[in-house]
Amino acid sequence: MKTKIFRNLFLNAGVLLAFTRLLTAGPNDGVLDLGDTPLCHSHPTLITFAPPGSTLTSATGINPDNVITGFYSDGFHYHGFVRMSSGAIVTFDAPGGVNTTTSAINPAGAIVGTYDDANLVSHGFVRAPDGSFAAVDVPGATHGTIVAGITPTRAITGGYTDDSLVARGFLRTPNGPFVTFEVPGAVNGTYCSGINPALVITGSWYDSNSVFHGFVRAANGTITTFDAPGAVNGTVPTGINPAGVITGSWVDSNSLPHGFVRAADGTITTFDTPAGVNGTGPTAINPRGYVTGTYDDANFIGHGFVRAPDGTFTTIDAPGGLYTGPTAINPTGAVTGYYYTPGPRIHSFGWMP
Repeated sequence: MKTKIFRNLFLNAGVLLAFTRLLTAGPNDGVLDLGDTPLCHSHPTLITFAPPGSTLTSATGINPDNVITGFYSDGFHYHGFVRMSSGAIVTFDAPGGVNTTTSAINPAGAIVGTYDDANLVSHGFVRAPDGSFAAVDVPGATHGTIVAGITPTRAITGGYTDDSLVARGFLRTPNGPFVTFEVPGAVNGTYCSGINPALVITGSWYDSNSVFHGFVRAANGTITTFDAPGAVNGTVPTGINPAGVITGSWVDSNSLPHGFVRAADGTITTFDTPAGVNGTGPTAINPRGYVTGTYDDANFIGHGFVRAPDGTFTTIDAPGGLYTGPTAINPTGAVTGYYYTPGPRIHSFGWMP
């Protein structure tokens, strides 16, 4: 039970974005080799996919080679998967895990995620491209470790809880020791959502009034907190790119979410998609500053979007989808995520511009 409480806190902070959006995938298809293809294209390709035997599936990360990771349910337990650029899907379980979920993949194909043991205590893991596993457990994490992000050199970030049941953040450098931290004033938890190659970490912290605020932790350990202008009811960073640009959501006094981009110098630009009258929710940002996420239109139908650095938008709508939810974007602008269709059924997708 304590582990479930811990994991739910991370979900509320937007760290494991796809965890509560369990998906049923569609038929397999091929993946384009984008190479140096520009991000803007008049005829983008949308593909769907599913691991064999899955009843629910969620894509959570995509690397520069269009290799996608995620997790699925067989109706009883969760399992991880990696979809190669050829379309081949390999499924896996962390050793000792009764439930295995993933959160990110790096350029070399190393995957990070979290698994539950037989006692439903959460542990982090790193899965190497050769399929070998290394467990990730923060010392003293008696009630769970959750891994949120990985760099090209396999530095990782995430969170853990001890007997106090207050979530704290951590950084583990490649083959190095764990460094744990919490944001000053975060009496109700610190939640990491992303890390860049310079070991700059972003995420949220929860104050005594149960309001989320953003933070950025520099490689030297300095923590800066921030709120988007007008964020009365919370600021939740969801991604950071190599330049230190952060994206995420902020919530106004009417509980309506909006998007933001925070430059490395701290300048914050807020935005809404043109048709996003019922909310805009960014989920990820790529090295070139393109942001992906979801917006709700006037009929509360969710659409995916990609926002270019100049502020222009491209909408992503899966065929027949009642809700399209991107979760990750790679350097070439390829997006992965999920979409709902009537039934209800929920499918994973890849969008190649």
